[in-house]
Amino acid sequence: MRFELDLTLDDLACRAGIDLATLSDIETGNVCLTGRFVRRLSVALGVRMVDLMLSAAVQSRVSPRAEQSSWRDPETAIVRRRLTPDGVGALTELVEIEYPPGAACDYRDPPFESTEHQVLVLDGRLELAIDDGASLTAYALDAGDCIHVPRGCGMMVSNPYQRSARFIVSISSI
Repeated sequence: MRFELDLTLDDLACRAGIDLATLSDIETGNVCLTGRFVRRLSVALGVRMVDLMLSAAVQSRVSPRAEQSSWRDPETAIVRRRLTPDGVGALTELVEIEYPPGAACDYRDPPFESTEHQVLVLDGRLELAIDDGASLTAYALDAGDCIHVPRGCGMMVSNPYQRSARFIVSISSI
């Protein structure tokens, strides 16, 4: 993606706030891409996080579960599965995420300026805090609960419970 934007490795490292050597290792596949770096790179490249986790895709209106792209963060063991069919140009992406017990991610820096999110808990329990820039509001979510995260807000997601939490995130471009 950086070649399409005519960015040098150094340019991207500066934009993303990632050490040049680490970014080089990520690009060459010497180290695994973690959730922490996916967030920074997606903002620096101006693309959605799920787009960084995909390989070249064939357009199809149907996304069979067996063919859905999934990615496991080696640092947190969080598993993300892209549900939206590849290559259809959807304005809303659906991602299924599984947080093992003790997993946590901070998605506040930078905040989501051009997307809004909805989170629907399918199984387990989840803690989610929304940061609107002025305050941080925490929510405890159970299976069946859905929460809206407005554009311009960041969020923190954690699973402090004894069993895994599985949820769907709807990411809408505005």
